[in-house]
Amino acid sequence: MLKSLIACINKGHSISSIDNGTPVSDFFDLEGLTDPKGAASSIDIHEDIVKTIDNIAASSNGEKGDGNHAIALAEMKNSALTIGDTTTNLQDFYEGMIGGMAVVSQEAIRLRDNSAVLTGAVEQRRQSVSSVSLDEEMSNMIQFQHAYNASARMLSLQDELLDKIINGMGIAGR
Repeated sequence: MLKSLIACINKGHSISSIDNGTPVSDFFDLEGLTDPKGAASSIDIHEDIVKTIDNIAASSNGEKGDGNHAIALAEMKNSALTIGDTTTNLQDFYEGMIGGMAVVSQEAIRLRDNSAVLTGAVEQRRQSVSSVSLDEEMSNMIQFQHAYNASARMLSLQDELLDKIINGMGIAGR
């Protein structure tokens, strides 16, 4: 995409001529653009323009003060540009790219929030299974205390019955 854009700018720049009538060189140097990864950092201004800015073709008719060609270069953002298999203009391409990034960003935020909710639900379920409920433990303790008291009364009753039977009945025949 970057090569297409630079080639389009270079083509538009080289159509004109500078004030002395000599043909202009490219605006950007394409030799450094070999690897698409990090291509933006390897963009260079053509050495003729680096030597002197008089080599920038701003005039459409070669006269000083005429900036029509510079305006035409600036308007290239609205001209047709082939990017990959699609023909679009630069303005629409970047608006679409920024809109796409916004959609992806919103989706990432939504997925993060959904993951946080799911993580919270799993943590709550894990704690409900593994941790102790104080209310439930208190009701179990009261229940076991009543059962212990009932067992203790039963043992006391059996002790009294055995005492009555053994000591209260006396010896037969006496």
